[in-house]
Amino acid sequence: MYRKLRLLTLIILLSHGLSYWVTFLVPNGVAETINAVPGRIESLAALLASFAFTMLGFLAAVLALFGIMSGSSLLARYKKHGHLATLLLVIGVTMVELVLTFASSISLYFLPLTDSYARFLAWLITTNFVMLLLSTLPVVMLVKGTLDSIKSE
Repeated sequence: MYRKLRLLTLIILLSHGLSYWVTFLVPNGVAETINAVPGRIESLAALLASFAFTMLGFLAAVLALFGIMSGSSLLARYKKHGHLATLLLVIGVTMVELVLTFASSISLYFLPLTDSYARFLAWLITTNFVMLLLSTLPVVMLVKGTLDSIKSE
């Protein structure tokens, strides 16, 4: 259990730490620029909300792949070594972050955009991309390994 939590903590810290550097790319005064054009804040909110909601659906489809692969020996080995639990925890954290992104983007309809909030949104979206990659690439490799083992039989 300790090993799984250590790996999960490492994955989350690395992904969030790397994403933090994106906040330095957001220039000062970006909120004034976005707020100055009518309709731009609503477009940004809709774009971010649709991204988060679509990626939640994508992760649901990725989780459905586990049902297809339930009899796979590769998945059984993943489970035996504890990697499956860690992967499912990473997917769960990614889903929570996508819900946070969705809620944050919807809040743009009710709260004014500030530079710090724009930096937070940039960090959140970048973290979503990194966590999506970290949570789906192992699943893709599991599916590929399962298909390869089926072809060789």
